[in-house]
Amino acid sequence: MASLNKLIFSILLPVSIVSFLIHNYLFEIYFSEFTIHYSISKIYLIIFIVSITNIIGIFFVNKIWKDKTGFAFMTLGLIKMFLVIFLVAKLRISGSENIFADGINLSIVYLVSLVPETYISIKLLKISE
Repeated sequence: MASLNKLIFSILLPVSIVSFLIHNYLFEIYFSEFTIHYSISKIYLIIFIVSITNIIGIFFVNKIWKDKTGFAFMTLGLIKMFLVIFLVAKLRISGSENIFADGINLSIVYLVSLVPETYISIKLLKISE
């Protein structure tokens, strides 16, 4: 479990914090005239929680079935992608004023969170070899 904490707090958390600060700063400077349905902090919080859940799931699958780690990464990543698609669909149904800005914000956060998840999964695969 110490290895899992190290992976989350040394990789995922710093990447999330730095990307949140940059994203929020750029949005406030260049796109402050847009009205968004989901605040950037709420998007990061949701995706961060889902990313931690995915990493914990991948970690436990790696502990039990070492040869299924890649499959767990793909499955949990697909579930996270469906969450983002669900949030965008919810925007369309609610008649949000600026779906494009919300969609771009969701996509940026999803892609930024995918990088540390992929890196952590690769580390787990290398450890299990």
